[in-house]
Amino acid sequence: MVYDAARFQRDDEMTAWHRASVAAGDKRILMRTRKGELYSYAADEIGFARGSGVQFTTWWGMLIGASMMLGIGLIVIWGVLILPAVLGGEPHWGGLFLVLLSAGGCWLFLHYAVAEYRARQLRRARGVPEPGSR
Repeated sequence: MVYDAARFQRDDEMTAWHRASVAAGDKRILMRTRKGELYSYAADEIGFARGSGVQFTTWWGMLIGASMMLGIGLIVIWGVLILPAVLGGEPHWGGLFLVLLSAGGCWLFLHYAVAEYRARQLRRARGVPEPGSR
């Protein structure tokens, strides 16, 4: 990173403001925006936690993930429960574990999609920049 005295000054000011706000009892998270500036976000402005590696960063990306988990669950239901019964055999009841696992994944993706959608609406209403990766 190139040395930028003005940016370090802005970072110091934001850090001081963030510490004062947290000391006053606000629940805030200090992190960089997508443009690299340091910003103190209110807890409800973050949405879901952003980590490292491959990640979804939008609410509609989470909906795509939820639909993928739903599709996997439907394929498992068809392949291990319905198809064997149609062909005259016994359903593979152990496959229910995979169905429950995909249902849980679908619920988690939907939960994150709703959280990110609400946080994005709050950020737009308050004029807050988009958070970057941690």
